[in-house]
Amino acid sequence: MHDLAYIGPVVASEQLSKKLTEFGYKNDVSILDLGCGTGLVGEQLHNLGYQNIHGLDLSQELLNVAHEKGIYRYT
Repeated sequence: MHDLAYIGPVVASEQLSKKLTEFGYKNDVSILDLGCGTGLVGEQLHNLGYQNIHGLDLSQELLNVAHEKGIYRYT
């Protein structure tokens, strides 16, 4: 049986964190989560210690959900 858990946000945030580290950036780097939706990737980045995350999405409804998570500096 295959595990069908949605792991996209976890994989994306881990890959981004790895690249940021390779380029010498620290956890205080500013990140723009473009097309943040409900904030799934931003939430994972926050869990990895990033605090300066900004969310942007065309859908106000999705931005409201992302904003409620309290992980973005601006949404």
